[in-house]
Amino acid sequence: MGCAPSAPQERAPAKKARAAGRYVYGGAVDAAAALPPPPPGGPTPAQQRAIAEALAKGTRLFARAPPEAAAAAAARATAAGAPRPHRAGDVGEAAFVVGDAGNVIGGEALLGPAPRAADGAAPPGGAAWRVDAAAARRCVAAAAAARHRRAAAALARVGLLEGLTEAQLDVAALAAEETNVQAGEEIVKKGATGATMFCILEGTVDCTNIGTGEVQMRDLVLRQGEYFGERALLRDQFRAADVRARTACVLLKVDRRRVEARLGPVAALLDANLRRRVLSSVEVLGKLTEEERRRCADLFATKSYEAGEVIVRQGDVGDAFYVLRRGRARVEVGSERRVVGSLEPGNYFGEMALLGDDARTASVVADHDCECAVLARAPFVEAFGSLQRICARADGDDGGPRAPPWPRHELTPVATVKGAFGDVSIVAAPDGVKYRLHAAWKFGRVPPSILGFAPYDDGARLAAHAPGGPLRRRGRLGPDAVAFYGRGVREALSVLHAANVIIRALTPDDVHVDARGRPVLAEFGAARRLDEGARAFTLIGFGPYLAPEQLLGTGHGRGADLWGLGCLAYELAIGYAPFASFARSLDGAYDARGLPPKLRAAVAALLAVDAAGRDAAFPAAPVPWTPPPNHIVAESAEAFCWDAW
Repeated sequence: MGCAPSAPQERAPAKKARAAGRYVYGGAVDAAAALPPPPPGGPTPAQQRAIAEALAKGTRLFARAPPEAAAAAAARATAAGAPRPHRAGDVGEAAFVVGDAGNVIGGEALLGPAPRAADGAAPPGGAAWRVDAAAARRCVAAAAAARHRRAAAALARVGLLEGLTEAQLDVAALAAEETNVQAGEEIVKKGATGATMFCILEGTVDCTNIGTGEVQMRDLVLRQGEYFGERALLRDQFRAADVRARTACVLLKVDRRRVEARLGPVAALLDANLRRRVLSSVEVLGKLTEEERRRCADLFATKSYEAGEVIVRQGDVGDAFYVLRRGRARVEVGSERRVVGSLEPGNYFGEMALLGDDARTASVVADHDCECAVLARAPFVEAFGSLQRICARADGDDGGPRAPPWPRHELTPVATVKGAFGDVSIVAAPDGVKYRLHAAWKFGRVPPSILGFAPYDDGARLAAHAPGGPLRRRGRLGPDAVAFYGRGVREALSVLHAANVIIRALTPDDVHVDARGRPVLAEFGAARRLDEGARAFTLIGFGPYLAPEQLLGTGHGRGADLWGLGCLAYELAIGYAPFASFARSLDGAYDARGLPPKLRAAVAALLAVDAAGRDAAFPAAPVPWTPPPNHIVAESAEAFCWDAW
């Protein structure tokens, strides 16, 4: 335990001693708000350009940030005397650009409050400009957020993607990158095969030699706001034209493989969205929660029908629900096959079959070759239970955690867990079981399999207490035990992420073991709600576990938790964290030689520098919920001490 609360409830943590390089809290960062104006008496325009160039060349933060971030930070630099000499172990709060040569002193302070590795002093001579770390990270966040908004807006104009939700467009925008193209430069070569589409953010391009074989089209000029190559998001696309920049351009480059790493195949995603929209409009399915609709959409199978083929026949007993994906169909009734209606893609029929055996009241016949998404009753009942039970839910009952069965005054305090930034009470309930009592729960109705009961009226929340204490007390673990705990933590993260919560605290001190031997997430001081596609910019978490995107301030989401899981698995297997410095974290540079072979692939996938490339799971083979050998579940003093060091 020990991280400060995060935005939007973020506040400065109480001052207290803590080990350097442990928990990091860099203050709340609101990337949406406008940057404050530069202070008076700042650098001249020429000096700003020099400072921005020095920051881009001399710091890891600005080397990977949009160029406009360095320019914004340079405009807010303040004049400073010569930086004082520093000693190893000092924690800096600013970088300094010194002299006409643009030497940067203390650039590592912009990544986070890490102790300096060695003594040092600024070179003599020349003016010095101070770039505050908090202001620098704010400039990076603002620039990254602005680029993301521009990318999402460009993708929203692509007709092929109009079936994606706003959140999915945001996720796709994370997989895109801006690129500058000079006038006359070739962008696409006819005859090549590509997996990339382009949106024109600035400038103009010429499309020439358009067509295949004898079919040729006139040349086109595409301008800002237009796009080309969008079919490459579905499959590798044969380029049917030459595309060359007429003027200097800024293009948004969207690679299908990066999009699929975050969202899965676009065609499948569009189909799933269609099915979810249909499910939300079916009256008998009105009591399904949004998460249940998401799961239900995955249960559909695809079936094709030739023109004239009967899809459902009047009088037959049905056991499936249909959504027409492609083609047209007609609805017929009676022995004379009187046509009473027509169906187009997106229409559905047969939904009453989900309730039970139902005689079809009409026939549906394919007018053309058709394709249907088919939901059979048997897998639906297996996944959710009977539809009658779902329809009988009381209003407001969304299947979330139940209310606590005891009033607050019947809970007996047992202990207080003290962490670096917050405390949690351990209480005994009338059922004889100990629980954690979070005084102010901010994450809503997260499912009970992870976090216990719904909140009390005052916002306090009960969650299961784990008497086995933190994982750290178990020391270095074998590969089977690491896989067991890693899979359990991954399952817990899946539940939290489905509820739009990221945790950002996954050290061996923050994961406890319950009486059944399963891992339990015990620390929520750094957690926050974060909608799909949204990003957080606050630098918060355990220093050696911070993901590259957290350190760089360009925005992080669920991928930061997957990186943390990779760090946790490594530390459980080796005995120490994989990264000894922020610089090594940025490069993803860790020593894999001591890792057991069966863990190497999973750890490597989770510790991919590119968040889009992080795998979401441990090895596919299921691990039974059986405690590893020598498992200890007895209550111990360490169960109440989450900062074990």
